[in-house]
Amino acid sequence: MTSRCPQCNAETTENQRFCRYCGYRLDQSLPDYVATETLDHQTQPASYTTPPPWMTPAPMGQETTQMRPRGGLRRGRRLAIWIAVGVVSLSVVVGGIITHRISNRRAAPAVATLPASYIGVNLEDEDQGVMIEEVYDGTPADQAGLIGGDVIVEANGALVRSERELRRVLRSTPPHSELRLKILRDGQPMEVIVVTGIEDDFRDRGPDGPVGFFGIGDDGERVRVPGRELWGVQLNDVLPNDPADLAGIKNGDIVIEFNGHPIRTPSELSRRIRQTAPYTTVQVKVIRDGQELVIPVKLGKNE
Repeated sequence: MTSRCPQCNAETTENQRFCRYCGYRLDQSLPDYVATETLDHQTQPASYTTPPPWMTPAPMGQETTQMRPRGGLRRGRRLAIWIAVGVVSLSVVVGGIITHRISNRRAAPAVATLPASYIGVNLEDEDQGVMIEEVYDGTPADQAGLIGGDVIVEANGALVRSERELRRVLRSTPPHSELRLKILRDGQPMEVIVVTGIEDDFRDRGPDGPVGFFGIGDDGERVRVPGRELWGVQLNDVLPNDPADLAGIKNGDIVIEFNGHPIRTPSELSRRIRQTAPYTTVQVKVIRDGQELVIPVKLGKNE
């Protein structure tokens, strides 16, 4: 059995307690409900005579498929729209930053890296500092008067206790600038100023012609002169019938000077011999049995 809702005039069934379209209470018989005043449908506003499309009742026995739009769905759509707008805005900003950085990198001029300063020595760590084992011919160290056996203890005001520390100072010093070195030579402090250079400018600077020949089988051994703060090169293999032997040089002699140049390492002795032209007579100062001897030696020619 069907009836009409007194509120919206929609069709209802017998067992309905509320109108499915306007919510009007239909069941007035329950004791826990308070009777409410109903409006005469004849005096209702015209807008209620024709329900909205979503309130059109479905035929009896069928489920309606039309639903009233819900506020939660609208809010979800708005939130999705705002999220999309935010993502697009963030992408534009990040893309602009990346493009700006890339363009700056392309536009930035290349910065030339200066090579490390070069002085031209072979080094060896010592307790007091860094010892110069060998000075290469014609290099800044050679021009400044450094010799093999000098111990570098300070460079441009920085203490030097290893080859690594000296290399660090050289890397921080521009080429062709002054490098102030404090050294120990035979235990005595000295200060030397070296005008640094670039290593490539001093490559392949070997002898242009024949070099002198002294007549020893090996470079000798760096030793300390007994009883003195002095180092030299002890000869252990003087070749028979060669210039040193013919001049009176003997095994065990400690060479401390060659043609006016201090000799403190085997490399320094070899360098001085190479720098001397063949058939030149040089003055060699040696220590023999605690006595200093100066022996003139006429060099031969190193074939």
